[in-house]
Amino acid sequence: LMGNVLGISSGINAEYGGVELGSVWQRLGSKVTAIEFLGNIGGAGIDLEVAKNLQRSLTKQGIKFKLNTKVLSAERVADGIKVVAENAKGKREEITSEVLLVCVGRRPFT
Repeated sequence: LMGNVLGISSGINAEYGGVELGSVWQRLGSKVTAIEFLGNIGGAGIDLEVAKNLQRSLTKQGIKFKLNTKVLSAERVADGIKVVAENAKGKREEITSEVLLVCVGRRPFT
């Protein structure tokens, strides 16, 4: 069993895996921020109505989303991990968290 649940966590990529793992951490008590390059969660090819409804539900549960945002860097600092991200308008933001979950997705091998 886990001893301590992380207080603040960030995730890069709000596709299926990132959203699923982020929601688990959020339910365990972490504050979760998902950073996604695309303008919607769920990845490329997802039905946009489904993505919108899922995002609305997860937002009500407490997950924060930063869409249309690219990650420029991530580095370990004294109090955790600092992520520098930039939105589509060019505004940069620093997000510091205790842990960073990077979800790169999968492609079918057929």
